[in-house]
Amino acid sequence: MLERLKADERLHNVPVIMISGLQETDSVIRCIEAGAEDYLSKPFNPFLLRARISACLERKRWRDRDAGRSGGSGGQSQSDLLGVRCALPTLRHREAIAEFALAMLAALDEVNAAAEVQFEIRIGIHTGPVIAGVIGSRRFLYDIWGDTVNLASRLESHGMPGRIHVSERTSRMLRHSYDLEARDLIDVKGIGKIRTAFLTGRSGGARTGPLAGILDEA
Repeated sequence: MLERLKADERLHNVPVIMISGLQETDSVIRCIEAGAEDYLSKPFNPFLLRARISACLERKRWRDRDAGRSGGSGGQSQSDLLGVRCALPTLRHREAIAEFALAMLAALDEVNAAAEVQFEIRIGIHTGPVIAGVIGSRRFLYDIWGDTVNLASRLESHGMPGRIHVSERTSRMLRHSYDLEARDLIDVKGIGKIRTAFLTGRSGGARTGPLAGILDEA
């Protein structure tokens, strides 16, 4: 049923949470690979289900709204991880992705102000070349790979909730327009010791702002 739902162009973007009595890890993996946003086993807690549904719908709203507004495009998402790429030649893509990250934090503040359950996100940004392509035999997916993607993912996992963790290369490119908080050397698995920074906002400005300043210059 899930595979048929995701194969329908009218419905494939609808978030799906699977509920099953099966406890095997393989069953969970198959559901996630088939396109489920989340998975709960029976018996389930109705309050937890409500929170998961709210989180799924909120992630979809962010993807639909912010990816279009920033000029970026959403990539593969896995449970609590969303990859976003921004590589438009008519736009200053580094500034666009920085604004997108700041807007995500501002949007999360608004959500948490009204939500019973408090959500947290970590954000990692790196700049560089990637390999891109379409994968899958039944459920086609556009995805990106390479060292740039791997480092961005490591920056997210080695970051802190509510912070935007950027690589040394990205921080050099943004230092004239954004405030950055340098970190000590960190040891990243598979990469080694690297210098990073936290992006805290626009230089001399508020933590976030509209994207119009960048888009108007495109």
